[in-house]
Amino acid sequence: FKADPTKVDEYNAENGTDYEMAPAECYDLSAATVMLPRYNTVSSTAKVTVSTDGIPDAQTYLLPIVIDRIEGDDAARIDEEKNVVYVLIKKYVLKEPVLLDRSDWEVIYCNSEANESMYNGYPYGPVDLMLDDEPNTWWNYGSVSAPFYIVIDLKKQMYVKKIIFTARHDTGENSHLSRGAPKNVDFAFATTVNGTGEAAMEGDYSDFEVFTNLEQFRSRLVFREEITLGGLYNCRYIKIRYNGAWTRDNSGAPDYLSTNGTYNVGMVAEFEAAGYTDSPYE
Repeated sequence: FKADPTKVDEYNAENGTDYEMAPAECYDLSAATVMLPRYNTVSSTAKVTVSTDGIPDAQTYLLPIVIDRIEGDDAARIDEEKNVVYVLIKKYVLKEPVLLDRSDWEVIYCNSEANESMYNGYPYGPVDLMLDDEPNTWWNYGSVSAPFYIVIDLKKQMYVKKIIFTARHDTGENSHLSRGAPKNVDFAFATTVNGTGEAAMEGDYSDFEVFTNLEQFRSRLVFREEITLGGLYNCRYIKIRYNGAWTRDNSGAPDYLSTNGTYNVGMVAEFEAAGYTDSPYE
């Protein structure tokens, strides 16, 4: 197969469009050769590689692909009227993610949460406190050891691009510092799950995006920070695998330290996400 620029003018004339031919640097047809063994009705598969590097944002190009030649059968002929496949190439640009409304979000599974207790007049313990818009309250892990699993129902599908954690405040004279800020945390995303409770752990989840040594939380002066995801996820459910927190000499409970210096606790004051409720592209 090959690209045929002459077909662009034909297409525009027939369809009232004004597309330009795709620049040579944004496509690769080097693997666009197929084999059709004798007496078979299905060939092998050609590969066309497209890249938007170096082309303007939001510009649409047309790539007409035609059969270049047939080898091995002298009787074979190309039907010129049908010999074209058109590929539209457009570079979409993500809009800046916005903070998503979480007013009706619900935690539908958590494998480790402490009973409710009070500190300075504020409750801590239950996992729902991650969604209460109150940074002085926090989820605290319970008797189950890390990793801790939490599934959040966003109640409707939306695009998620960033996860935002608020770490809990320390106590006493160190109350201006964070404590147990996330260090190693993973996320998976699904549009459907198999139910609530432990059943919510199963569904059409993506693979976990794994984050280790979250440097944005390393300083204990940092409370609220973002984690930018590598992918863009259209989902209703977020599964959190919380593997451990940052530790400091005065973070307490040295018997909880793992061999890699991770504080094996789970403490989060607030959970938020940023993304899009409509098209994520400009």
